[in-house]
Amino acid sequence: MADPESIRIMISASLDSEEGLREKAYKASRQLIKSCRDWISLAVSGKEPDEGELNEKAREVLTIFNDPNIKEYPFIEDSLTEYAEALLLSSALAGPDLPTPEVMGISERAYALGVCDAVGELRRVVLNRLIEGDVDEAVILYKRMKDLFSTVEGLTYPSGMIQLKRKQDSARASIDRTQGEISIALNGRRIMDRGEKDGK
Repeated sequence: MADPESIRIMISASLDSEEGLREKAYKASRQLIKSCRDWISLAVSGKEPDEGELNEKAREVLTIFNDPNIKEYPFIEDSLTEYAEALLLSSALAGPDLPTPEVMGISERAYALGVCDAVGELRRVVLNRLIEGDVDEAVILYKRMKDLFSTVEGLTYPSGMIQLKRKQDSARASIDRTQGEISIALNGRRIMDRGEKDGK
């Protein structure tokens, strides 16, 4: 048994400690999100950002998140989803193989959510390639959009457990719209090719 003042001090000390850890995790989360968004912007614009630098920043943040005293705050998953998005975009731009959640050091939840967001970013890259007239590369990246989405296609879980369906729907819509734009570009090229042949 203890008097009310002693219990109040005990509660305050515990919550003060949790608040400090929460602030530390929140700051790290915001830093990771900013780094990932900067990285994604560069990648979409056709530049080659330093993936090693991004991974180094992520490792620092993951170390903080792995502290057993830090609770699973929603903003932690938000930042890990952003990290998954950045690395999956990088992988899709480089080739067909994808890193696993284990290799990335994140949960399957964050990975699945990041997949859907990465599909949307890949669409932006495809559109840039079409604008540049590089239809062949656009087609390759469109196929990688579909391959990436296949990792989460058909997964159905309650929204109270994971907010995946909304992101899946958005990613699927991105793929459908991109397919239409790819078809238009390919048809345009075929018409031009026929015109050149007829002109000979």
